[in-house]
Amino acid sequence: MPAPGQTPPPAPADEFSLVGNVLCIDFVNTEVVAHGTPVDRLGDVDALLRWARMADVVDEAALRRLPAGWRSSREAGRLLQDAKALRAPIAESAAWLLEHGDRALIRRCENPRCIRFFYDTTKNRRRRWCSMDACGSRAKAAAYYERVKAGQRVSAGRPRRAGRPGPSKP
Repeated sequence: MPAPGQTPPPAPADEFSLVGNVLCIDFVNTEVVAHGTPVDRLGDVDALLRWARMADVVDEAALRRLPAGWRSSREAGRLLQDAKALRAPIAESAAWLLEHGDRALIRRCENPRCIRFFYDTTKNRRRRWCSMDACGSRAKAAAYYERVKAGQRVSAGRPRRAGRPGPSKP
């Protein structure tokens, strides 16, 4: 943890993925699958604070106020009080989802190896993957591979339609 007055380094780009569209779902999504094994990305208080900053639950000013020796037993009690404050926005998000959200729009990613959830806010309500950059891209690449392997003709776009019958243009 940085010294007082210094902000902690930002979370690595791949450490947390805020794809749930609702804070409480993003919190649930801090558990991911790596090499077939579930991994809790919030394994320590530092990781929790990085996630809270990335999810805009706390601001950098609040993180700078943490004392340098926050791990000491005397400071641990104060930090735990601060950690309770982190739960309030997550609980409020869950309460909003239960009261106002459409439960049918809470979905699990269609990638069978992924355990992430999301709240579908797309216009047509047909979102399938937690992220197009990750699971969606992999699924499309796998489908393409299967089509090529099966010997099907793969076109870059829509299949060409036959032209209209009649005289050709000069």
